[in-house]
Amino acid sequence: MFVDVAIIGAGPAGIACAIQLKHQGIEFVLLESGKIGGMVINANFVENMPLLPPLSGKEVVKLLIEKLKYYDIEVINTLVTSISKKENIFNIGYSSGSLCSKYVVIATGTKPKRVKSFEVSSKVVYEPLKLFGVSGKGIAIAGSGEAAFDAAMSLSKSNRITLFAKHSTFNISPRLLDMVEKSENIVVMRNNPIEKVYEKEDKLFIKTHFFAGFYDNLLISIGREANRELLSTELLSDKRVYLAGDVRRGKLGQMSIAIGDGIEVAQEIVADLRKNR
Repeated sequence: MFVDVAIIGAGPAGIACAIQLKHQGIEFVLLESGKIGGMVINANFVENMPLLPPLSGKEVVKLLIEKLKYYDIEVINTLVTSISKKENIFNIGYSSGSLCSKYVVIATGTKPKRVKSFEVSSKVVYEPLKLFGVSGKGIAIAGSGEAAFDAAMSLSKSNRITLFAKHSTFNISPRLLDMVEKSENIVVMRNNPIEKVYEKEDKLFIKTHFFAGFYDNLLISIGREANRELLSTELLSDKRVYLAGDVRRGKLGQMSIAIGDGIEVAQEIVADLRKNR
């Protein structure tokens, strides 16, 4: 298969790029190894999108999928394993084959910062999505940022949450902090980061400097970093490789900015294609 543009990642940035390329009549493929929408599905509420009312992450993902269907854009569900370049053509290797393109758009988002010493069982996770089906459990969350507090709100609807925070003050939206502090199902342990995690029978035994207790699950939410595993230094400097969304900006996590990135990248590619025809 040969296309003008290969887009890797079907989150807000990748989808926005695909829609804009479709609008401009450019041939492309959209590849995604996980779920459409990327990290958006983890959000308790998305409230800062112009023209949209506050929506849950699940509702936003539903809208994104509807947009893809409306524009007849197929998402190829596959894991990209390699990107190489020869004679101005990129070869994209993925789990079920390969394709060639003139341009590559990397919209792979971010990956969680890991604490390997805490990974004592499958009950320890990094994505709230993996706990969405859990109900009536005691869940510990490690983290002090917006994502940790947002996850606490999402999971507290049907579980008891203890949020172990490294700090006493938090750089998060005042409204989110207020909702967490008012929730009867959330306890915030300030200045009390997790130090040790053990698996004991069917539970997780969690220790801090001041506290110890048993929990059913642990969500680690201590930050994220750009997911650039596919990119060599040479590819990062290539003028026909574009980064869009959180993979470009790191841990920002703002959907409106990611969408803008995707559209901007698409327009730059369109301009370059037309200039070189």
